[in-house]
Amino acid sequence: LFFHLCPSGYCRCYFNTSIGISTCANVYVNSDPDRQCVCERKGILCGECRNNLGVSVLLNECVSCDKTNVILIPALVILDVIVIMIVVFVDAPLPQWSYSLLFYIQ
Repeated sequence: LFFHLCPSGYCRCYFNTSIGISTCANVYVNSDPDRQCVCERKGILCGECRNNLGVSVLLNECVSCDKTNVILIPALVILDVIVIMIVVFVDAPLPQWSYSLLFYIQ
């Protein structure tokens, strides 16, 4: 049997001041494990999003997924291929700063 602390901001927190100090106790119910999760979260340690939502990369919150930026993925792949082809076929000395960029593209 393993116990893991729920990440901050993922689980509901109930404060108990009856013992004289404020302590946070997460409530877990076997029949409804997602009850401990806040907002639109679910799953183990409340790490998933509900209702076709996705986790935002920078905010780490559940947000709706729109398709407006999907075109960026193929555009970046094409740009990467073009840069790699230029580097391979030109065969010229490259500036020092370009090495980290090329390593990232690979």
